[in-house]
Formats: sequence, C-alpha cells, structure tokens
Amino acid sequence: MCQQAGFENTVAVSGTALTSRHLNTLKRYTDNLLLSFDMDVAGDTATKRGINLAESQGFNIKIIDTYSGAKDPAEIILENPENWDKSVKNARTIMDFYFDSTFAKFDKKDPKGKKEIGKIILPAIKRLQNKIEQSHWIQKLSEKLGVSQDSVLEELKSTKIENISQSLDTVPVQTVGRNMSVEGRKKLLEDKIVSLVLKNPENLNLIEEAHHCLFCDKTKSLIENIKASASKRGNDPEAIFADIPKDEYKELLDMLALKAEINYDEDGLDEIQLCISQLKDIELINRMNELSGALKGESDEQKKGEIIEEFTKKAKELHQKI
Repeated sequence: MCQQAGFENTVAVSGTALTSRHLNTLKRYTDNLLLSFDMDVAGDTATKRGINLAESQGFNIKIIDTYSGAKDPAEIILENPENWDKSVKNARTIMDFYFDSTFAKFDKKDPKGKKEIGKIILPAIKRLQNKIEQSHWIQKLSEKLGVSQDSVLEELKSTKIENISQSLDTVPVQTVGRNMSVEGRKKLLEDKIVSLVLKNPENLNLIEEAHHCLFCDKTKSLIENIKASASKRGNDPEAIFADIPKDEYKELLDMLALKAEINYDEDGLDEIQLCISQLKDIELINRMNELSGALKGESDEQKKGEIIEEFTKKAKELHQKI
C-alpha cells in the first residue's frame, strides 16, 4: 500500500522475521531505517530482537508511531496519504520512542513501575556505543524517575545485554530455509528452552501448562519431570536434576547443559518467551497445512465450509502474532 501511494523504499516485514541477512542486504543501500510496528515495541521480545540486530549493524533507527488509534499504515493511507506522510516526517529516534512508550506504560512514581521502566530502558542505554550519548540518556532517565544518577549508573553496571552474535537467529518459521525442516527448527527451539531451564531452573515459571502441547513428547515429558522435581526440591539445580531418570535423559541433559554454559550468557526470560512464541507459530502453520490438505480431499460442502472457517481463524491468529 505504501508503494502504491508513492512512498518508495518501503517493505513489509514480520517483527519475528527481521534477520541479520535482511539487514546485510539493506545495509548496501542505506544506513537509515524507519520502522513502524502495530505493537508495543518496547515490550515485544521479537520486535526488540530485530531492532537490536539493526543497532548492532550500525543503522540509524527511527520509529514511526502511528498506532495510538490502532490503525496500520494501509488504513492511514486509505483515509488520507498526507497523514502517513506526516507520521513519517515526525518519526522519533529509537531512544525517544523507548522513553515515551515505556513511561506511558508504567507508573514512574511507583517503585515497581520504576523497576519495570529500568528493565526496558537500561539495556537500550547500555547498547549505545557513544559514552556522551549514554550520559545524556542516563541523565534523562535519572530526572524522569526522580532518582540519583549514581543509582542509575549502578543498575546500568549490572544490566546484561544480549550477545547478538550468539543469539538464536530469528528465521521466520514460514521459510525455515533449505537446510532446516520445520521439525528441525522446532527441535532447535525446544533444545534452547531446556538449556535455559538447566542454566536457571526459575525459568520454568515461564513455561505454562498451556505451552506443554507445543513440545514433542520427549521434551514435554522432560519438562513435566523437571517441574515435578522443582515443586519438591525448590530451585537448587543439583537437587532438581537428581530426581530426573538418568537412563532416559542423561545424554540429552549433559549435551544441553554444556550448550547452556557455552552459548547462553543471558538470563533466559526474553529468549524463552521468544522461543515459545515461535513454537506457537510452528503449531499454527502445521495446523493450517493439515487443514489445507483436508480441504483438497473433502467433497462435502458443509465440511468444506467448516475447514475454511477454521483455516481463516488460524490465519488471522498468525497474522495478529506477526
């Protein structure tokens, strides 16, 4: 729609599909990216990942904020292309956007709100390469929260930022690549989740019972075993895994524990949430493929209608996620 309305050099991309390969291609043509997302960028893991990748490659990033009225670019352009042009011209720097959206979401006067604001903004400040620029945003955060700069600096020192080079690449599940099947991608995601649980058993709290159906039988059984042990033993890793059947899981656990120590420096919260989100995508796509196959072999018109209705529902659900 942007191209049709005369706004060139635009592309539609899923937040979960913005990969380093895409950015390498874009880098040949420009150092500037204007991003527009129909979601809470500051709180959305997959979208933050794309932004972090772009920052790590030296892009100048601005955010086009158009969603206070819950409208996407196509809707805005259909109403009046000039409104979209105005939104593009008023795009904010990524740091301004993080500040504005985060402070609008949390109560800066409440201690818990201050903490949540810091959890989102401090990693963004720490990723800044220029110390003068860092100092500017530290001062601004201090003033807006009503706390000393020394307090902000202390928290900044302990703030961990993700090592992009070691991150799980955010390849969209729809196009997992010639060298990896959907099942291979699913196994990679499951292994990473278990590895991060091995690194920190508290990450088990991120895996809800409703998520169990997303895993293969072996991983599901392992997670259920770990949860059962954790409910009795607390969060002591050695005590928890002492209860796990060694003959069934020893080789897998040893391999994943080693992978966790070598590859994963992060605390796991964002990573596990992202992995679960992508497992949900795989589940949706697999179900849509099943429905598509069922439709081809169905002759009953009523059943065809039911299949189409479910397929449409799943497609909308997938579209809303991305």
